[in-house]
Amino acid sequence: MSCIIPWRQLNLVLVVEAAQRIAGEFARVGEAVEAMRGTVLSGAQQLDFACEALALRYPGQEAPPVQPAQWLERRRLADVGDDVWRTFNAIHEHALRGGVCGRTAAGHAMHARGIRAIRETVRLNAGLWRLALARIGR
Repeated sequence: MSCIIPWRQLNLVLVVEAAQRIAGEFARVGEAVEAMRGTVLSGAQQLDFACEALALRYPGQEAPPVQPAQWLERRRLADVGDDVWRTFNAIHEHALRGGVCGRTAAGHAMHARGIRAIRETVRLNAGLWRLALARIGR
């Protein structure tokens, strides 16, 4: 879901309507999160999720600079677990914050950078959310 409001023609009615649409989505998001918490992934399913997320983060690269298992490493104690929600959070943090060591296509050591561009952050957030929803059949 996205709400686009042209700032050159800021209209209070459009802002209020967009806020109401967003507020109406909160219940659906909460239901999805609860379903994610209740859906356990096997190790292979978690790796598949990480592989798809890497393809999203590094489009067009035959071999991403980091391994899928690296994105499954939990940085926070709250993310330890095998359900979709915690797996999503771990992958999301690695995708957006970076910090994972890897190798370039030429074999040089590298350190994955975090995402700073708003457009790329939105693209990755939306894509990762769709991948997580697919894990719960939505």
